Order: sequence, then C-alpha cells, then structure tokens
Amino acid sequence: MNTQLIPLELFNALFSDLDRGVFQIQNSLLSFYDANYPPFDLSIDESTKNIQFEFAVAGLSIDDIDISFEDDYLKLNIKAKERNDDCFNWKPIKKGIRTSYSKTSYYIPFAKYDVAKATASILDGILSIFVPIREDAKPKKIEIKNLNEK
Repeated sequence: MNTQLIPLELFNALFSDLDRGVFQIQNSLLSFYDANYPPFDLSIDESTKNIQFEFAVAGLSIDDIDISFEDDYLKLNIKAKERNDDCFNWKPIKKGIRTSYSKTSYYIPFAKYDVAKATASILDGILSIFVPIREDAKPKKIEIKNLNEK
C-alpha cells in the first residue's frame, strides 16, 4: 500500500477551494429558494382559460400578505414576522421556518386577463388567487361557410 503525506499548504488549498465551492452552491441554493418562495401551483381552466394561483402560506396571517397588480404583473409581498420563542427558554437547533420578507412577481397579460375582477381567499394555509379571462379574450369559435353550396 502506497501512502503519501500531503503537504499542509496543498491540504489547506484543497479545503479552501472546497469551502469556496460550497459557499457558491449555498448562494445558488439561497437565490433559488428566494425565487421559489412561497411554493405555488398555477392552474388554468381548459374550457374558460381562467387562471388560479395557489400559494402555500401556512402560518401567515392576512395582514402579512399584500397582493397587487402592476404593469402586467401579479405582485405578492409577504412580511413574515420573527417568532419569539424567548418566553419558553427555547434555543433553536435548526431553523427551517421562513421568517423573512419575500417579494415575487408573476406575469399576467392585462390585455388577456381581467385583473379588476380578480379575487383572493385563504383556507387552511393555502392562498388562492383567481384571475378571470377578459370577455373579449375568450376563445371564439369561427363558423366556416361552405361556398360550394348555394
């Protein structure tokens, strides 16, 4: 068995590069995490073409959530509150419940969807936003005339 000792400088350089790589991966994951918070489903009614967003917002109150439409975008702002566990003398071991601010936007073409008639509701930690299609944007069937028949 051939065993070689690695010089200390090489060892430190290897782990320094590894640390930088892990840090870059962590930053990438954090930006991915921010872009995908809160988790959501987007559905379209195939017959009417109305759309519905469903956001997982368990633990948030209505006062923590702002919804607006601006420049062809649905804007969702979440202001989660810091939890205060001090009164129970709890020391966190792992914190996985998000308590930060989130601001996300979703493209909704105003020419196609009637944002003035949009509605929002919350039930069991799911925020639903319904956006109906504009009447003039609904699919229309075009009748074909047979010019061979008189």
